[in-house]
Amino acid sequence: MIELRIKECCKEHNILVSELAAQMGYEHVTSLNQLLRRRKIGLDKLEQMAEIIGCKVSELFEESDKGSTLHPLYVIIGIHYTADTLDEFFRQVEEIKTIAR
Repeated sequence: MIELRIKECCKEHNILVSELAAQMGYEHVTSLNQLLRRRKIGLDKLEQMAEIIGCKVSELFEESDKGSTLHPLYVIIGIHYTADTLDEFFRQVEEIKTIAR
């Protein structure tokens, strides 16, 4: 899941969250917080936030670790599988092929 990092961006660019809220037209920070809790925020709002903060829209999102691992969870023939790496995933696929025959 992608996480927004609005508060961190505000801090990095020396703007208070309350200032961001006011400049976006919200009377209270709680109104901005309600917007941020929603599952879907429009690109227009993200662009507005980035412009006010003085950052790129991409900075508003939590950076992904380029070396991150897989975390799939799947159930086949009643057996639960998880894999943290591609090698482990492919090994499990081979194992499942032999079981399923």
